[in-house]
Amino acid sequence: MIVNANVSSMLMQFKVMRTFRMMFVLKDIKYTIMEKRAKLEAMDKMLRELDDVKNSQTSLLKKIAQLEAENINAGVSLLDKSLPDVHGRADDTIQTISKLIDDLQTYRDDFEIKNNLNVPLEESEAKG
Repeated sequence: MIVNANVSSMLMQFKVMRTFRMMFVLKDIKYTIMEKRAKLEAMDKMLRELDDVKNSQTSLLKKIAQLEAENINAGVSLLDKSLPDVHGRADDTIQTISKLIDDLQTYRDDFEIKNNLNVPLEESEAKG
């Protein structure tokens, strides 16, 4: 009887330890998913900010084009020489930012799919 009681006690301790271990593993999985969701949200924020930069740069390009048009009547040679270069650099910056937005969007989308973040949090917890 004493042997059976000791065995039962040891089995109970083993089951409790296994349960706690499983709880920690599930908690770690949930924490990892939350970390990845935070990274995804950070990428979304950066995409919005890059889009703001692109819009600001587009506005700048329009102002430069307006200055070029006004200078046609004014005929200031200094502006005739400099504004086309400024215009070209502003346009190049828009192209660079547009490419960066596209590349980051692709990276973000791949990250979302790879980490199963394209399902609501409740569903991903049920799978984990």
